[in-house]
Amino acid sequence: LAYRITRTGVRVDEKQATKGLAAAEARIAELSEPVAHVNLKAPAQVAALLYDEWGLPCTSKTKTGGRSTDKDALEGLSWDPRVAALMEHRRLTKQVDAYYLPLLDRIGDDGRIHPSLNPWRTVTGRFSMSGPNLQPIPRESTAAEIRKVFVPAKGLVLTEWDLSQIEVRVAADLSQEPSLLRV
Repeated sequence: LAYRITRTGVRVDEKQATKGLAAAEARIAELSEPVAHVNLKAPAQVAALLYDEWGLPCTSKTKTGGRSTDKDALEGLSWDPRVAALMEHRRLTKQVDAYYLPLLDRIGDDGRIHPSLNPWRTVTGRFSMSGPNLQPIPRESTAAEIRKVFVPAKGLVLTEWDLSQIEVRVAADLSQEPSLLRV
């Protein structure tokens, strides 16, 4: 099955992906303009912007004692529209770097990407995926544009499954342990 999935691949709408990439890059440029003097990928510079230049309160620290600029720290300051814009910038940068560019880079002549399913690369026994890794594509509405680039073959539909606690569920079924089956 893993081989068939890799060989068949996943069809990608290259025009939609290119359009999504262009829109994300344009919005990133727009969001970057007011803070062009700061490298938004450098946590120390972002901390200086937030806490020194903008005078926002620092509510969390890093493990080494520095002022945090991680997702939780920013969410705590998201009441400020400048921080909300910074969070949008990070989200869009992630879309470009982790999703649009790798997908566009790997579309074959057949209009598909052919990721490899790796059944033996994880300690847990779960499959991993590479070239590109499609497993972490977000479900949130904030990344809905990325999901639009995947196109089902004619007569088929794309679905998603959440295999929450699948290992325990399979173990319960295989063992027929009454207490596990009840849970």
